[in-house]
Amino acid sequence: MNTEWMADALCREIGGDFWHPETGQYEIVQTAKRICNMCPVKQECLDFALAEREPHGIWGGVTAIGRRRMGMRRRESPFPHGTPAGYRRHHRENSSPCFACRRADALDRQERKWTGS
Repeated sequence: MNTEWMADALCREIGGDFWHPETGQYEIVQTAKRICNMCPVKQECLDFALAEREPHGIWGGVTAIGRRRMGMRRRESPFPHGTPAGYRRHHRENSSPCFACRRADALDRQERKWTGS
């Protein structure tokens, strides 16, 4: 899996323990989420953690429990990720498109532009 996006992550500037808070450390979790919300690669980070089934820490502004819940929803309603149809489905469900779907949509638009269709 591509991890080049990690070089642009804001969390690289903060220690690793901060992203793995102990149970009950609500203040740290909320601070970490605020930092994630400012990060330019937040979605790529979350996509990575979901794809790798990362069991610990905060990734893309989502805790391990939150990712498990997201994973359950995704299994119940599978997305055709990495396709223009997946990109449209994200929008129909009012969710932020994942990196794979954004890329597929951009390539599809570029191809339609060049072929005139």
